[in-house]
This record gives sequence, C-alpha cells and structure tokens, in this order.
Amino acid sequence: FYQLVGHEIPPLELNAILQQAKLFHSLPKRTKHELAMDMPEHHVGGVGYLGYGNWKLPSRSNPNQNAAYVVKTDHRIAFDDNHWPQEVVLPGFRSAVERYAALAKGLAERLLPIYAVALDLPADYFQVAFEEPFFRLRMTHYRPREGDGESFGIHPHVDTSFITLLITDGTPGLNIFSRRRNEWIQMPTPRPNAFIVNSGELLRQWSNDKFLSTRHFVTNASKRDGYSVPFFFTPNSD
Repeated sequence: FYQLVGHEIPPLELNAILQQAKLFHSLPKRTKHELAMDMPEHHVGGVGYLGYGNWKLPSRSNPNQNAAYVVKTDHRIAFDDNHWPQEVVLPGFRSAVERYAALAKGLAERLLPIYAVALDLPADYFQVAFEEPFFRLRMTHYRPREGDGESFGIHPHVDTSFITLLITDGTPGLNIFSRRRNEWIQMPTPRPNAFIVNSGELLRQWSNDKFLSTRHFVTNASKRDGYSVPFFFTPNSD
C-alpha cells in the first residue's frame, strides 16, 4: 500500500465522485433495490447495487456491513450494459461516473511503465495486456460500526486486481496486515487528494512475489458515515 500524490487528477473530480456516491446511497431503498445486482432479467452479472449485509465481493461466512454500487467494463461489456439509475432520479450521475472512470483508467495506465521498470522490464512491457482493460468501480458506503467481534465493513481479503486505486472521504477504518510485524495496522489518514494504491493478486503472481498483495479490511469505527471509491484495474479479460 502507498499513497499517490501529484497524479494530476483535479481535486474537484475526486470530490465530485465521492459526492455522487453519497447521493446514490441516499436514494430510497426501493429505488436502489430496483438496481439490485444479479437480477435474472439483467444480462450482465456483478454490476448494480449491493445492499447492507451482502455476502459478495468478497464472499464470506459473515455478511459485509457495507452497501455498494458497482460499474464494470471490458472489451465485451460497455457502460450501456451496466445497471444505471434513471437520469430523472439522479441527474448527472452516470456522466460523472463515466468521467471519473476515464480519469482513473488513464492514471492506472500511466502507472504501468513504473511497475515494469521496477521489475527490470521494458517500460512498455504491460501495454499489450491492457489494450482493452477490465475495470470495476465500486462506490461504497460504510455505516458506523455496530457491535464487536466479527463485524466488518468489509472482511479481510486481498484484491484480485493488478492494482487498485482508492479514494476515500477521510473516514478512518482501513486496516492492513503487516507481515513483518505479524499484526494489523490502521492505515494513516490519506493526504488531501491522494490515492491509496495497492497491488492485487494478479500483480503478485505476475511479478513472482516482488509485489505483494496485502490483506486488508475496513471497519468504520467513527461516528459518521464513510464513503470510498475503489477502482480495480485488471488486464484484458480474455
């Protein structure tokens, strides 16, 4: 995990997508459930709304205490194939999400040569694998934690992506596992307008463990609602 600044994405755009996440999750339950993930009549799985107490992304024995709205694209899935709220219900939402996704995708592509050079490979080594990348954008809402024990906003897991670009509203709760210390560490509050970047399982395998995928979880221990938008970036799905 590291924090990325100097990325040239304007703070206005970061604030805008976080605001859209808040607006979406403030919609009436009935409206959100009309966009529920994996409904039989919707031909694309893994997109749309996941309510509180969901068992997916990641799947666990105890439910995740978060709600999320998910968009994804690749060479077979376009933005039109996703499950969007009607424009009259949430004006400007889709255009804001598509604009932010394009910015995050561009940033992820600009990071690829850095990872290649760090692995003593040609700067364009990863380029062919990301000509039509698969990405998933998740707009997550964490309520303040209720109870103790196995109550997680999202359970301990590693990302399956190549890299993940995360922005948050500053609400604390992200914890990462330090192999060196053999203990969980709460992630420091990000610098203003910084991305939190972590490597996923795909990069770990591709780099022969030179980049590690780190276990992490989220528990919102604050007294306010928290919002985050991770962008999972993965090579061509074929």
